[in-house]
Amino acid sequence: MRTSMWMNACPRPMFAAMAATWILAACGGGGGSGGDASFKVALSVDGVADASNPMSVGETTTITAPSGATLTFESNGDAVWTLAATSSDYDVRTDSARSKSIVVTSNGGGGLSLVFANAAIPSQTLTLNVVVEPKHFERVAMTEGEVADWANTVVLLSGGTLDSPYRRRSALIGSDGHYRQDSAVAWNPDEFTYRYLFDADDRQTGYQDLTSAHACTYSSPLADVTYPLYVGKTWSVTAQKTCNDTPDVRGTATVSVVEAFEPVTVGAGTHDTLRIRTETTYSGLPDSDVPGGTFTESETCWWAVDLGRQVKCEATMHYPAGTQDPKIVSQSRSLVAFGH
Repeated sequence: MRTSMWMNACPRPMFAAMAATWILAACGGGGGSGGDASFKVALSVDGVADASNPMSVGETTTITAPSGATLTFESNGDAVWTLAATSSDYDVRTDSARSKSIVVTSNGGGGLSLVFANAAIPSQTLTLNVVVEPKHFERVAMTEGEVADWANTVVLLSGGTLDSPYRRRSALIGSDGHYRQDSAVAWNPDEFTYRYLFDADDRQTGYQDLTSAHACTYSSPLADVTYPLYVGKTWSVTAQKTCNDTPDVRGTATVSVVEAFEPVTVGAGTHDTLRIRTETTYSGLPDSDVPGGTFTESETCWWAVDLGRQVKCEATMHYPAGTQDPKIVSQSRSLVAFGH
């Protein structure tokens, strides 16, 4: 078996089960080397010859291709090919006796398998396995005046439950892409009490209480997402939080991974999303607040690829023994409405 890497990407495991099989028969005549034992197939990816060339009878070759790539095959004799897809999509662009082309796509990463047979001597075959990388999703720029209404339920350490829906309204700051989100409780949506500050990459840089002078900044921006987003991506952030009304410096350390591509239904509709899990450690809290000054949070959020925004989050906090109420132990929030 020969293995070729495209764009220096890491291969993903091929799926064993094949959803369906299509036989694309060669059309037209042509003679030539169809009966020649030296039957071969040349491969190019997005117009560039692949390093596995040429593929020969009896070989099984594996390549990795980015989602959206065009694979073109040129055989030196009339060919019949069998294509079996797993968790990827494809679009056949050309199909002739000696030239074939497909476009492969996969939102979450997948694969397909192609078997080429010499039309004149069907027992002469060669196989190509294609590992399709997950699709990369880019940032959707924030626009002036976006409004997002959220349902929000929290559970306290004591077991009590509170419903506290809220509204976020966004506004651009200057011309460099920085923006703010002002937050208000749902029952008084035009009285914003908190302001969250973000850079042009959707990373939070700080926040402030609009009803007082309390304000905090982070030594490194906190990143709920980093672009491009794709299944399997991981990132981490370590930052210190400094506030203007306390000498305490608190720490935040997060590790995030994009786990899957899946549909999610919330009040704002059904969206194709990337599921992102984040583990966070908070440190530097007073012992009177949390024994030992450290606790952790596990959070899963769903980022809608059409909106470029989170549409749902579920979080659980893990406190050390001896922690006293009031403390939030879990939170569930989902997007109810989104617009301008």
